[in-house]
Amino acid sequence: MSFKATLPAFCTERDDRLPWPRPLPHLPLVAVDFDSDGLQDQDFEHCGIAMPSNLHRAVAKRKAEYLAGRLCAREALRKAIG
Repeated sequence: MSFKATLPAFCTERDDRLPWPRPLPHLPLVAVDFDSDGLQDQDFEHCGIAMPSNLHRAVAKRKAEYLAGRLCAREALRKAIG
């Protein structure tokens, strides 16, 4: 299953250019762009990531940042061990 296939609709893949002038050896970097207007609360369940209780009343931008960050971290770990 590709990373793109597991992303909810509010996330889009970014190009693979690193934000730093030199790559960091043996460190997989994963980044996505996202549009918080497209986030739906069921995206958390769809991705298998629990929404923490402190995010239930948060604005969509904060929820989207959290979920996108967790998705990137999960994919980076998958690449690192796999």
